[in-house]
Parts: sequence; C-alpha cells; structure tokens
Amino acid sequence: MDRLEELHGRWEASNAPAQKMRCPTWAEDINCFSMHESMQEQQQRMQEEYEQMYKPHACELHAWDANGFDRCVANRRIILIGDSLMRQMFQSLACLLGPVTASEHASNWSDTSSTSAVNYPMPGYPGKYVSKQFWGELQLVSGASVHARIFGSFSSILLEDLLTELGPLTERDVIITNFGAWYPRFVKQDGGVVVSSTYQRFERDMADLMRVLRQTPAQVLWRSYAPTHFGGESGAYVSGEDYQEGCKPAALGEVWYDKWVADYLSSCGAKCDRVHMLPVFQLSLNKHQSHLGSISKATVGSQSDCRHWCSNVLHAWNQVLYNKLCF
Repeated sequence: MDRLEELHGRWEASNAPAQKMRCPTWAEDINCFSMHESMQEQQQRMQEEYEQMYKPHACELHAWDANGFDRCVANRRIILIGDSLMRQMFQSLACLLGPVTASEHASNWSDTSSTSAVNYPMPGYPGKYVSKQFWGELQLVSGASVHARIFGSFSSILLEDLLTELGPLTERDVIITNFGAWYPRFVKQDGGVVVSSTYQRFERDMADLMRVLRQTPAQVLWRSYAPTHFGGESGAYVSGEDYQEGCKPAALGEVWYDKWVADYLSSCGAKCDRVHMLPVFQLSLNKHQSHLGSISKATVGSQSDCRHWCSNVLHAWNQVLYNKLCF
C-alpha cells in the first residue's frame, strides 16, 4: 500500500460462513451476534453483514492469519493510542490473536500501577481533566506484545508521559493512533447548525500529536477516521440533535478529518516519512448496518450508537493492519 493509500473497494458476499471466534470477556461487547439473540430479524441481518468480505479495487488483501501476524511482528511492540474506537480495534485484535496469545490483561486505567495515573488538564477546558479510560496488554507467543492506552481527549503531556513509561522506542516499534470522535464538526445552535469550537481544536491538537510522534524512531500509523452514520450526506453527529432512529447510509462521510491529516503529512516532508495512513475509512463507509446501534439498538444515553462498530468491521481494520505491516 502507498503511504497515503485510501483503499477504495467494495464488500462482497463470502462463500465462507462467518466465524464466531472466542474473545476475552472484556472484548465480548463488540460481538453483535451475542446481542438480542432472540430478535430473529436482527440476527439474520447481522449474519449477512458478517458473511461479507472487503475487496479493494486496486489490490487483493491477504486473509487474516493469526500465526502469520505473530511471526511477522515477533519481538516487536504494537502500541495503540487513541479514544474508544481505538479500544475497539484492540478488542478485535484480542479476539483475532487468541490462538497465539500467551497472556492478556485489560483494566481501567485507575487500577494500574501506571505513573501516568495523575490528572491531566483537558486542553481548552479549564477545570476539566482528560478521561483516562482503558489499559490493555497482549503478550504473543513469538515475543511480540500489543499495548492499548485509551483516553478520551488528546493531551500531548499525557502522550509524552506514556511514551516515556513504555521505555525507549526503537524503529521496530509500531504506534497506531487516532483521535477524532471527540471533535464533532457541527453543533445545533439558535435553530441552525454551525461549526463547533470543539472541531476548531482538531487541527491544533493533531499537529501537536504529530509533533510528538514524528520525534520518535517508531513507525507510526494514523488509523484513518471511522465514519459515523447519524444521517445526511456526511453522516456527521450534530451536537444537540436527537438520534433515536437507527443508523443511516452516508454518501460521502466526514472526509475532512483525514484530508487534514493527509495534507499535513504531504507538506511535512522528510520529518514525517515514518508516518503512514492505515486506511479504514472507505471500507467502513458503506457499513452503516454494522454499528452497535444498527443491530442491537445500543445507545449512548438515549441516542442510537452510530459511531462504534461490530466486530466484522473491526476485524477488517485489523486485516488491513496485517497487510500494511507484513506484505
């Protein structure tokens, strides 16, 4: 794949039945087969979703192979840093890597011995602190390890402390990152919809993120933005709107997040040569039926969850990761 590849393609029916793999208990909430099992219509629709495979137009993806991934990343560290969607990607890896996992651990951040367990101010919000949500580790039989450090909104100070705590980074380490869900572009205000001040922080915060990561020797993958499907051409969530009617198709998706990152990386020059895109936006765009809120009627508060994903889409993200790192 090219450094800034978008990976256009289509989902096709697969001849192979959907696999119901075993996951750690803390990763089961991405398994949409286990939700509302008595609701036959939703279960049938989920079966159809899970029995599709993503086929890029310009290449062919190697099928996921846990043993192949383990051999490829032997004695390396894969470090996932981001928000709740990055947590879902880690949960998917925990399921996919089950056959080659020597040990696993997941907990709330507050239950760890991390030196970064102190409160970190949330930039731009006086008196508020970054929500440190999840901490995970997988040790693989090859000597590789996968680490997840999940926090809600970005803080460069917290990021720098985490990287220090992980120990000296080398060119064999891989950092996968994304922050975007906490930067909605639009807000409902005075009867209309305007650009939110929260989104205006996105460029500043992501430039700060790249500043920190490009100084490390590690390979960095920006996991492209994961589309939302709340309605309209972009599928964007509008703060203040009420979403209780399930997830809807989006023709274009919220393209502005990845466009900004791609433009930044293109203009950054040699300083950003080790930063690549991990392209999952296009493969996720037409999967509005595979959100937690599509199948299970899962909600955030009282609203349909059209942001977080079922494991079929998350597994496809990690199939792309396997191809990006190993072929």
